[in-house]
This record gives sequence, structure tokens and C-alpha cells, in this order.
Amino acid sequence: MKTTAKPCFASPFRTFYLLLAGGFLLSALTACGKADSTSQPNTLTTEEVREGWELVFDGQTLQGWRGLNREDVPAENWMVENGMLKKVSRDSIATGPDGERPRGGDLLLDRTVHNFEFAFEWVVSPVANSGVKYNVSEEFTAANGSRHSALGFEYQVLDDPEYPDIAENKSWATAGLYELVDPGPNARLNPVGEWNTGRIVFDGNHGEHWLNGELVLTYELDTAEMDSAFAGSKWSHIDGFISKHENAYITLQDHGNSVWYRNLKLKELP
Repeated sequence: MKTTAKPCFASPFRTFYLLLAGGFLLSALTACGKADSTSQPNTLTTEEVREGWELVFDGQTLQGWRGLNREDVPAENWMVENGMLKKVSRDSIATGPDGERPRGGDLLLDRTVHNFEFAFEWVVSPVANSGVKYNVSEEFTAANGSRHSALGFEYQVLDDPEYPDIAENKSWATAGLYELVDPGPNARLNPVGEWNTGRIVFDGNHGEHWLNGELVLTYELDTAEMDSAFAGSKWSHIDGFISKHENAYITLQDHGNSVWYRNLKLKELP
């Protein structure tokens, strides 16, 4: 979501309750099927194959993924756990002899895409703050920010109830296009511990974000509306931020919190 932490005004009772239940979270993740898109996670249906969808996470390995501006995966920070791709909480990573935790960074799907649909299921830990980024160039990121934290369009992945400040910054809410476009009234987020489904469409200058089967926002690049949104954003000083890169990447954000993904599917468009 953010390159710097934003204030969190957590409900103490809710946070305590969720943390107390944390020991049961993994079993809940593997058992909960509320947002299942298939009867068997990390598989394609016959219809999806016919439509041109590809599975980009096999549920067993991180083959096809690597760290942003890295040759490999920062293994202490990203792992496969019971058929899920997990962003490991930074606080749970052991420190080395120097007292420092191994550096993480965003996880990159190691193939460039131009026009596409990307579908995914996700669930967050309490107070988690993360996102799925796209239109990411490694060179542009390295030249304008941190090498391992992607600069690109971001589909927000957030424990919304713990961030009441999104009432004043609605593009920060789940499924928002961070800093640029607010999710609309169709955005319905499932509670922490339950799966949500997301989908991103990026076709030419047209973009869409979907949440739990509902279209929640659309946008068009190279329009007065998008130029105005960019001018009022934290990215306004970065020339070219809202330009579409010819061949760019999709990344999963490392924001320090635990997030689990499954059913990561890609359909490239003409």
C-alpha cells in the first residue's frame, strides 16, 4: 500500500480478540471455503482453460516468481504454506548475528505482461496492510524509488476496519487504486480470517478493479480525470508514473504484514 506507515487506530478489543485467535488462523484459512473459486484450490476449471487462463502459482513452489530487482526469492520473507503463497510477517523473522532481519521486498511474477486480467484470492492477518501492484517496471522503480519496493498501480489489500483514516482517503481502502481512484459502493470486504477474491483488468488505457465478484472501480489513462487524480497524489513528482509501460510486471507487496494468496490466475489479452 504505502512506502511509509500510516497511522493505525486499532480497536483494542478487536485486535486482542483476533490476536488471541491467531493460533487458529492457519486452520481457518485452509478450511474456510466462502470465497473458493474452484473445489480444488490452485487449479483451473475446464472453462477457465478454454477462456485462456493460466495458473501462475502451483500451490507447492515459488517457481515463476522472484524478488523485485533480484534473481531469487527472499526466502525468509515469502514462502509456500499449506497450498498458499504467504508473505511472512517481518516481526516473526529471526534476526541474524548482526541483530538485523533479512531484507525482504516485493515478490514479482517473472514474466512481463501488457494487457491482461489477473485474478487472485487473499486473506490478511489483523491490521494487515498490503497490495497487488501492476504496471511495474524494475528500471523505473530503481530510478525513482527503492529497488525492492515496486512503483506501480496498486490494488489495495487491507484490514479496512483497523484504518478509519480511509474515510478521508478512500482510495486507500481495499480494492482502491491507491492514491488515485476510490472503490465504489459495491466494495464488500469479508472479515479477517475469510477469503476475498480480487480481479484486475488492465487493457489498453482501461482499468478495472473487482472485489468478491463486484466491479468496484474503473479508470482510463490519458484522461483529464486521471491527470487530475495524479496531480493530487503522492506520486505527482514522479514523471511517467501514470504512463503505461510497454512490458511490465505484476508484484505482491511486502509491507511487513502476513498475507496469504491462492488461486493466482492470469489471462493475457490481445
